[in-house]
Amino acid sequence: MVQENEGAQVGANSRTPNRHDEQSEEYVAAADAENRHATANAETEILPAPVTVQSAALPVNERAERHILLVEDDADSRACMKSLLELEGYVVHTAADGAEALKRLRSGLKPGLILLDLMMPGMDGFQFRKEQRQDPKLSTIPVVVYSGHHDANANAALLEPTAYVQKPIDFDSFLDLVSAHCATLRAAA
Repeated sequence: MVQENEGAQVGANSRTPNRHDEQSEEYVAAADAENRHATANAETEILPAPVTVQSAALPVNERAERHILLVEDDADSRACMKSLLELEGYVVHTAADGAEALKRLRSGLKPGLILLDLMMPGMDGFQFRKEQRQDPKLSTIPVVVYSGHHDANANAALLEPTAYVQKPIDFDSFLDLVSAHCATLRAAA
């Protein structure tokens, strides 16, 4: 009887690594490298910060219901950000440019938040935001804009986003911003 329990304990504590484990390790390495890069080059500027985060620890069932549309043309950045957000419990939908994002939204996708890069080939973030604000069904979806190529103060006023994040992105601050915004959405519901 003792041997069976010991065997069960070993089986429960040891498992074969799977593809998710490898992806998580790759993500952690990429996120660490990005974080070191961001810290070495500049601090992330976030304008305005809508709400102070009280607690990042939310029950899994609440966290999994939060949908985000990530609009980013760079495949590596998109994959890294998607993995980061999914590890935090978000359901992440992606689009490679503004036209694809609008198509997904007009096809019925209803995210609680859009994360929007400005510089993209095809329909960029500026054009996406213009069309989104003109569509009554889409205009109420909050948008966090991020870019490293434009003046944050000028574009924050022009684009009227929920927040504007200057690249390089500090992932901890970025996650705090997303968490705070989603907490605000839950409180309003």
